[in-house]
Amino acid sequence: TNCAAAYDGEASTPAAITLTAVAAAGCSFTGWGDACSAAGTSTTANVTMDVARTCSASFSINSYTVAGTVSGLNGSGLRLNLNAGGSNEFINVPSGATSFSFPAAILYGERYTISVVEQPSSPPQTCTVSNATGVIPASNVTNVAVNCIINSYAVAGTVSGLNGSGLRLNLTVGGS
Repeated sequence: TNCAAAYDGEASTPAAITLTAVAAAGCSFTGWGDACSAAGTSTTANVTMDVARTCSASFSINSYTVAGTVSGLNGSGLRLNLNAGGSNEFINVPSGATSFSFPAAILYGERYTISVVEQPSSPPQTCTVSNATGVIPASNVTNVAVNCIINSYAVAGTVSGLNGSGLRLNLTVGGS
């Protein structure tokens, strides 16, 4: 992301001019330098052009966080990964959580991907991530959703050699 713009102009001498710093999307103006340094961090700088002067404006790329909602998390051990800008950040999401947030801020314009690194257990669950990829906009990302379901397993069997009726089978799950 390029936050800077250049202006090269002339004014008849002497002339009082006003310069206005306008940050591009995802950027912030941080201050004036050179002949405009007296304006500090004001977005406007007044300068009298009675001789050749140079004014510089400084900008920085903004950073934003990535967060979202969690539904159905009953188990423990859910671990998420945020890959952005070539680095990874991991967080553990506690059982019963309804939201999550990665603490590190990501620069505007960076691509990001969120993935499940470890699925929860006790009870065993499978969690999926919606809106898991994107590009960091000029605001915090809050539309990521993690949905967890309790794993289910099919139980099957075969009864052979039974003559008659009245067979009753009981399935015990978790001690009940």
